[in-house]
Amino acid sequence: MRKYRISKELRNYIFLVLKRQKIPYTTERDDTGQQFVRVPLSGERFHKVVLRARCEKLTKEKGIL
Repeated sequence: MRKYRISKELRNYIFLVLKRQKIPYTTERDDTGQQFVRVPLSGERFHKVVLRARCEKLTKEKGIL
């Protein structure tokens, strides 16, 4: 499992995408409060998850759905 840093703004959206795609994950926090997620994904695949999370955040903010 690889460890990736996630932003506070996208954290919940990333978790929703991972749950929907049935991807197992664990979360960690370091001493500074930065949150990380451990997932069995390559960097390219996790980047796609982050892009999807961004789209969902924008959709919610704009009120399209």
